[in-house]
Amino acid sequence: MSGETISPEQAASLVKSGMWLNYGASHCQPDVFDRALAERKEELDNVKIRSSNSCFFAEVLVVAMEIAP
Repeated sequence: MSGETISPEQAASLVKSGMWLNYGASHCQPDVFDRALAERKEELDNVKIRSSNSCFFAEVLVVAMEIAP
């Protein structure tokens, strides 16, 4: 996959249960990937996301915890 661009859905499909993900800080939050990952909530368990100084709730939190954005 060297130098190849993939879709957010393809990137989210690479995530496995138990993985740690790093979302970056502030405006570097991967919003489009985050929405694609949130769509997989029923398929995944114990995915941990590390983030810092986010301006918005991650979609995976909104979906998983059923909170208002």
